[in-house]
Parts: sequence; structure tokens; C-alpha cells
Amino acid sequence: QLSQTLRSIAPNRRGVLLAAAAVKLSTSSTLRLSSNLPPLASSLYPPISADGRSLSRGPYSRIEPADLLVFADIIGQNHVITDQFEVFAANTDWPRDCRGQGGHVLRPGCAEEVSVILRHCQKRRIAVVPQGGNTGLAGGGVPVFDELVLSLSRMNRVLEIDAVAGTVVAEAGCVLADLDSHLSEHGLTVPLDLAAKGSCQIGGNLSTNAGGICVLRYGSLRGSVRGLEVALANGELIDCGRVNEHESRLVQLMIGSEGTLGVLTKVTLACPPRPANVRLVLIGCDSFQSVLHLFSAARSTLAETLSAFEIMDAATMSAVSDNLKLNCPLSGSSEFFALVETASCNASGSNDAGKLDRFLECLVSLNHESAGSIDAVISNDSRQFGVIWALRERAFEALVADCGPAGGYMQFDASVSDRLDMQRLVLATRAEFGQLDCVIRVAGFGHLGDGNLHLVVTADPAGAAGCGLWPRVEAFVYGWLSRRRGSISAEHGLGWKRSAYLGHCKSPTAVSVMAGIKRLLDPQGILNPYKVLPPSALSY
Repeated sequence: QLSQTLRSIAPNRRGVLLAAAAVKLSTSSTLRLSSNLPPLASSLYPPISADGRSLSRGPYSRIEPADLLVFADIIGQNHVITDQFEVFAANTDWPRDCRGQGGHVLRPGCAEEVSVILRHCQKRRIAVVPQGGNTGLAGGGVPVFDELVLSLSRMNRVLEIDAVAGTVVAEAGCVLADLDSHLSEHGLTVPLDLAAKGSCQIGGNLSTNAGGICVLRYGSLRGSVRGLEVALANGELIDCGRVNEHESRLVQLMIGSEGTLGVLTKVTLACPPRPANVRLVLIGCDSFQSVLHLFSAARSTLAETLSAFEIMDAATMSAVSDNLKLNCPLSGSSEFFALVETASCNASGSNDAGKLDRFLECLVSLNHESAGSIDAVISNDSRQFGVIWALRERAFEALVADCGPAGGYMQFDASVSDRLDMQRLVLATRAEFGQLDCVIRVAGFGHLGDGNLHLVVTADPAGAAGCGLWPRVEAFVYGWLSRRRGSISAEHGLGWKRSAYLGHCKSPTAVSVMAGIKRLLDPQGILNPYKVLPPSALSY
């Protein structure tokens, strides 16, 4: 029965389901499948001191049967999850490259239940991990040790839509795509678009201040927030539903804090009108300099209609083609690819067509200057959009598939101010590690508009372990970013995977201030411990 079920599941999901199923099988079966389980997060946590000292579990209480009775009284027995299959899923996020050791998941149905749960956890000093759609890439939403998982998946109601004011009030557990679907009925849209929109939740998006592909058009997500409801570590609910100047400072503090300062339970967003006219251009270029010329031309000619400008290098496109069998519609080969999307509320699209024509004239001119090395495909058919966007949105999935079921990759979420540094970092990493026998691919893709580069190195797992590849790659990339005054995290958050490297982009004084805020709002450190701040910055 298990084999039949797995054959009907997409290949990239079989590994985690098989590993999860192993927990429920007999002891002998579990032993046979134990090699498929990802390593413990605590074993992969970076050293916390110069002498290589490993992270140890914090001074938190373990969950006792009496605690489970309290939780069942608050949210009902059915929502206190102890089934090992479901608990395993809550201990791994999207990459499935590590796992926590949490044994319990709570699924509250409202903010008041979250409040009472946190009040009890602070009294007992039980560590809590707030969890959204579990699509994170930095380990921010899963346990490191045996923390209690607080899933917001039941808190998924859209509470109010004001079509005149252009605002929506929604619970933090609303899936991004579902929220956007509700808004579409009122001619509005969420000012955020992500590849994970079918699973990620708006509370999680705000917890990492996710950027996405539409930053050029809508700006950072934090700029669209008009109010938040937050449960603090002591269970107190703070409702900044109509943000004034003083409340705005508190709201901005919570955005991007990854559940370490409070649990987001409700959000009020300003939502722009839904575009009625969307066009997409896929462009192949022979150089990154040509990509930058096109970006400048797009900003000047497309102006306010420019919605997205995404880039991929040839290594990324090759992975998409090789591993996912998705074909690029461009003829010939290119070193770089740009996806340019325009969007407006002008249903006729007459004025927008003129802007697009001027951009295409720039494209033709640049193609002539570069001796015909630029190729392009234009689409205004929504049925074709999904096919073209899949090339970019499934890029990370394609690169991870390089490594097979055992896994063997490292991904970075860098931010740079000089857009040329996006290419320079990929080239530098490729020059440093690309010739190693164990390395399969060094690839880069991302959002050119805000200088957000997703750098991925894939390698044979055994070979990478044998030569100590991953610590060397981390040290090289973070050192490079530090020297270029870049950031080690743009939109994926710091989680636990990057917390030890915060000093590469923040001064000791800044880290100390952040730690002071954490101690003020969470004096016992129960909210999402071991995340964002390096353990050396906190003492409880």
C-alpha cells in the first residue's frame, strides 16, 4: 500500500513521505529506512565559539503529560498533535535537509488560544516555534531540539475586505494564493508574489519580510502593512489594527523578526488594484552587462508598468532543462536570461503597448550593438505565462534535484547594492569551487530589482563531506559579502542556518541592540530559540 501511494506522488515529494512513513513502521523497517532520514538540525548547527564548541539545548522544560492536558483543554484534543507521522512533517521544512526533534504540534484556532498557550509556556518555560506554511529555507520555522511547534494553519480566515479603501484583514495562517483569490473577487491583489504562494502563509511572509518577484512594482511587503495583531511571549495580545506613528514602530519591529519577538496572529494589508493587462517577455543575453542595460531600459521605458525583472544564469536554466524537463522557448544558447513582466489596470492596454514597443526598440538596438546575441519571446497569453514563469519559479527545485535523494547542496540568499556583484559573487564562487570533482553546479538566479541573488552550489554528498566542502563554501561566500558590504539574508530570513554569521553584515553594537530587544520582549527566551541571533549574543 505504501509503495502504491508513493508511485502516485511527485518524485520530489517521495523522499520525505517515505522517511515520514518510516516512523510509523515496525522497528526493523525503521532501521532499514533510517539512512533516508535527514540529519538532526542540532548536529548541523554552526559552532557557537571560536574553539568549535557545539550548541547545547537551552534551559527549557520538557513537555509533560500534564502540559498536554492543559493544551487539550485550550484547543481541543484533536488539535494537540502527537502522531509521529504528522509531527515528523512539522520538524522539516521545504529543503528537507535536516530535522528537529520536536514531539508535539499545537494547532490553535484563534488569537485568544495562542495567547493562553503562550501564557502557559512562559509559566513552564517551554520553548515554542511558531510555524506557518513550512516553506522556509533557513530553518526558521522548525525546531532545532524538542521545541513545541505552534502551527497557525487553522487560523486561515479572511476577516474583512474593504474594496473602497483597498485593505484586507486576515489571520496569519492564510495561504498567500488563497488570500489573493479572495481579493480577486473585489478587484484587488496581494502586493506580493512568490514561487511558494500555494503553501506559504501571510504571517510567515511577514515574519521574514519576504520580497518576491514584484518588489519593483509594489515595494517591500513591510511598506504595505497597515496593522498587526501580535501575541507576546507572556501571552499578551497587542492589536495595532490602525497604525499611528508610535504603533508603526512596534509593527515594523515585528516584521522580519521570524517569530523571535512575538507570534503574528492577524494582519491588515493595503492591497493595490488587480492588474487587468499583463505581458511577459523572456530574453536571452550573452553577457550580464547586457542584462543591466536592459534593466535600465525597462525602468525608463516601461516606468510604472514594470512589475518584475527576474534573472537566471545558464547554469540555472540548464538545471531546469536537465532535471525538470522544462524547455526554454528561446532558440540558441544564452549566458543569461531575463523575465520582464509588465502589468497595469488599463484593460485596453493601448498606452501600455506603446511603452512595451519602446522597450522592444531598445532591445532591438542593443541586439544590433551586440551583433545579434540577444533573443526574446513575448507573450500576452495568460496560458503561456505559467509555462514561462515555471522556468524561474522552479529553479531552486531543479538545482536541488542535481543531488538526488541523499541531498547535497548549499543555497544563499544574498543582497547586494551593486548589481554587478550579483554576477561577481557567482563567478568568484565558481572559480573557487567549480573545479572540484565533487561539485556538480554553481548557479545563480534572483530579483535584479532589489539586488537579491539566490546562489546555489550542488555537489555529490559523499564527496562534499570528504573534502569538508560546505564549511569552506559558507566561509568564502559570507566573507566575500562582508568585504563587499552585502547582506547574508535578503528575504528567506536568518533562521538557525545563518544566525551564527550575523556578524558578517551587522556590527557588534547592532547585534547587542538586537539582543537587548529580544531580552526585553522575551525575557525567558521561549520564542523560537537558537534563531536569528547567534547564541553567544544571548544569555538566559
